[in-house]
Amino acid sequence: MMTRRHVLTLAAAVLAPATLPSPSRAQEVTPVDFAMLARRRALEAARRLTADGWKVRDQVLHHHLEPRATHLCPVFLIGGLEYLFVATIRPVEGRLQMRLLDEEGAPLATALPDQETKLQAVWHTNPSTRRALVELSVPWDAAAGDLAALYVYR
Repeated sequence: MMTRRHVLTLAAAVLAPATLPSPSRAQEVTPVDFAMLARRRALEAARRLTADGWKVRDQVLHHHLEPRATHLCPVFLIGGLEYLFVATIRPVEGRLQMRLLDEEGAPLATALPDQETKLQAVWHTNPSTRRALVELSVPWDAAAGDLAALYVYR
């Protein structure tokens, strides 16, 4: 059986900003490069997680976040299922905050503390079917960055 730590470690491997190809002086790495890499890594992880009964949502959120800006991502949660939402921001030194909110904005779950994996994760078992929002933000004193987020469920 996979523990919470194993899932977070795997999620970190999925979303951790990998080394992108070194750009030449005339060419820069674009956000599209990061988006494609994050999606590919998420789908690779899907194959590993399915062995333990997890299903990876075939959608990876990519968004640029400025300090003090909040991005709300609507999700539909089915009652009785376990959900793990994971997100990371590039550059790795960036800081990201993440919460799961109900439709009215009340917190359902906050980020799990995990300093080793350099990602934010929210673990939630939903008692009833409902709509929810994943809130992603960067603190006012942090650098802007490009985030990648996805969720798995079982």
